[in-house]
Amino acid sequence: MLDLLRQSFWQPCLLCEQPQKQLSLICEPCQLDLPWLPSGCTQCALPWRYHPSQSPCRQPGWLINNCRATLAYHFPVPQLIHQFKQQASLTTGRALGLCLTQNTHFTGTAIDALIPVPSSRQTLRSRGFNPAKILADTIGHALGIPVMTNWVIKTGITKAQKYRSRAERLTVSENPFRAKKPCTAKRIAIIDDVITTMTTAIQVAEPLKAQGVQHIEIWAPCRTLPKLTTLVSPSHSPIEMR
Repeated sequence: MLDLLRQSFWQPCLLCEQPQKQLSLICEPCQLDLPWLPSGCTQCALPWRYHPSQSPCRQPGWLINNCRATLAYHFPVPQLIHQFKQQASLTTGRALGLCLTQNTHFTGTAIDALIPVPSSRQTLRSRGFNPAKILADTIGHALGIPVMTNWVIKTGITKAQKYRSRAERLTVSENPFRAKKPCTAKRIAIIDDVITTMTTAIQVAEPLKAQGVQHIEIWAPCRTLPKLTTLVSPSHSPIEMR
């Protein structure tokens, strides 16, 4: 699992700051302590223990063929995401991208291109980079898949998803994403940093599907999980731990 994460010189671990030789800059003990997601629903990436049923939640007309995530949004993942997005730690972003390539099943699907969720011009000016693009570049380099940034753009100014409640995310009607150039790929993966309601990725998928893309997946290093009070009983949903 960790072969791709090795490198030949010592650097401090991003989490414990001990010398290590991993390409991701996260040492093996810290990698083992990360909240890796067990297998679960292929449509929303929720582990079966958290899923409302024991069958995939795909619905008629659903735009997404597969949803893949590798880490639960639990400590220390929120701190890593904060370092990446708010403190411009691109090294941390690349580490998260490498974690996704190492601990998610990519077999059985040939992806033609990766499409990072676009940032608005306003966000790019304030932050200086698109986090999804950093992740996509890392994943694309590791898996040999091209990254396309000019097929979909984000237009206008919308309220950032992190400032929306779950209800607002699920009921939002406007789609700020538009096709910019013809999409020539038939099988694509949309890259995001955290999967919550999948609203953003579905909005990105809409103009792509309209252009004839046949297979659309969502890939993200992190997936939020429901509160404990909403869990399905473990006795009815066995977990396959990695």
